[in-house]
Amino acid sequence: MSSITIEELKQLPENSYQIIDIRDENEVAHGAIPGAVATPSDAIEGNPAIDFSKKLVICCSRGINSKEVAENLTEEGLDAVSLERGYIAWLMDVMKNSQDEDFAKNVEISLRKKFKKKIWSKFTKAINTYELVKP
Repeated sequence: MSSITIEELKQLPENSYQIIDIRDENEVAHGAIPGAVATPSDAIEGNPAIDFSKKLVICCSRGINSKEVAENLTEEGLDAVSLERGYIAWLMDVMKNSQDEDFAKNVEISLRKKFKKKIWSKFTKAINTYELVKP
């Protein structure tokens, strides 16, 4: 396996891999994957910031340049894969997840607005009628 999707990456144990971002400084300055090691592809070998005992997930902008880098590292005996669709895939996944969270919050708020009065009045009536709260 020379490449990995963002979905497959999310299923791996968190401490079993390290993301290596091979994009240039300008691209990384516009956004990066948290915890990724940003380094040019020719500076990966011997880099003290990289844990070579882990799976190396090579990331570029769109997953094109990282394929060759991952293949070269694999030929040298390292466990390396390319992140399919690169940083763009990670960014799209983050955006999708935040939209899902916003949707869930909006549903919860609308339910509260619609049913709060009906449910809350019955709840407070029960507390008073059955003396559920006492000093």
